[in-house]
Amino acid sequence: MEEKYYAGQFAESPLMKSYDTTPKRHCALSEPVSLLQSPSSSDGSSSSKTNKVDLEISHKKNLGSKSSSFAYRIREHIKLGPKFSDSVKGKLRLGARIVQEGGRENIFRKIFGTREGERMLKASQCYLSTTAGPIAGLLFISNERVAFCSERSITIQSSSGQLIRTPYKVWA
Repeated sequence: MEEKYYAGQFAESPLMKSYDTTPKRHCALSEPVSLLQSPSSSDGSSSSKTNKVDLEISHKKNLGSKSSSFAYRIREHIKLGPKFSDSVKGKLRLGARIVQEGGRENIFRKIFGTREGERMLKASQCYLSTTAGPIAGLLFISNERVAFCSERSITIQSSSGQLIRTPYKVWA
């Protein structure tokens, strides 16, 4: 019963898709030895050119598989922070907040309120790109609007000239 209750509380992450599968691992020397050896003819025959083309294609395939590995996707997911450890701490802090507040939908209601008939479709952690740099936070998508709220408060100057701290919020 609890499993069904919490199933809708957390959005599916592309990082989680590889939990059930083993990532592809390619060895740099996975080609047959005959392709790695230089051809016996020194006249630059077509078999020599074919072997070079085959090696280049194989090398490109091996490099392409790097982006599908679990570790590579994790690194790409959190690399926007100044330090790797700071990025991980920020992600964990935001995850803890989501659990404490009772889920992303509750956070959405608390920050933005909901209109009659409005329901949240999806929420995910993301970075919003600004002229001052990326801002980590939550992106909410409902059936009526899109909204973003930063993880941390930002400092802005009020109309009276005082500095105030407030979360960065955007909605449309």
